[in-house]
Amino acid sequence: MPGRLSLLVTTHRVAPGLLTRPAWQVLDAADARFSRPGHPLLPALTDAGLAVATEAPAAPGALARMLLNAAEQSAVVWLVGDDGDPALTEALAPAIAARAEGGEEIELEVVHGSYDLPG
Repeated sequence: MPGRLSLLVTTHRVAPGLLTRPAWQVLDAADARFSRPGHPLLPALTDAGLAVATEAPAAPGALARMLLNAAEQSAVVWLVGDDGDPALTEALAPAIAARAEGGEEIELEVVHGSYDLPG
């Protein structure tokens, strides 16, 4: 069974915790959730009884490896930062490709937890 890494993207223009139903479903179903310390969703997830690990490497390559290792046989969610974590996504692409060449499948999905409101 391939693992799954979900990148949960939110906007700072919507109150933390006001998430789409698919976002809450992914968070509930996850075996592990990770973020950087101080992520705006942390209080809402704690109130919902969902644990989030906040010890994450600063280097994008090391973070990508950590998330992919955690997702080898389980469902993992990364709470994307307000900047969109572009360095992480750049590090994930070749890391996932290298694993695929070795026969290891990890599904990667982007989940939109909130959207900018019109106006």
